[in-house]
Amino acid sequence: MATKGTQRKLTAILVSDVVGHFRLMGADEEGTIAAFKALRADQIDPKIAQHHGRIVKPMGDGMLAEFPSVEDAVRAADVAVNRYRCVTSRASSCRVDVAACRLRSRRPGRRGLAAETVRGRPAR
Repeated sequence: MATKGTQRKLTAILVSDVVGHFRLMGADEEGTIAAFKALRADQIDPKIAQHHGRIVKPMGDGMLAEFPSVEDAVRAADVAVNRYRCVTSRASSCRVDVAACRLRSRRPGRRGLAAETVRGRPAR
């Protein structure tokens, strides 16, 4: 049961990262950083927005993004996987996870204070 002032929102969360990112950084740190920045700015970020998503936390080799539906998140995940694999021939693969969550916020405008899967188990 929600307490007074607690807001709940059903959302889909996408988490992605590139397998072998540290190996790529070790081989060519500046080139890898430049390639991932360009990829995000030119291809990933616009596709996330196109699928009604919002990047919550950008990371060097991935992201945490929020979507209004699982369908939108899965479509964006497909794009992200294909684009990350193309950034360099040395990247072995991309890991992506999509989860439907109920976000709780105690203060308006603040998100992510607590997340639960739709079945009520803690998000992992």
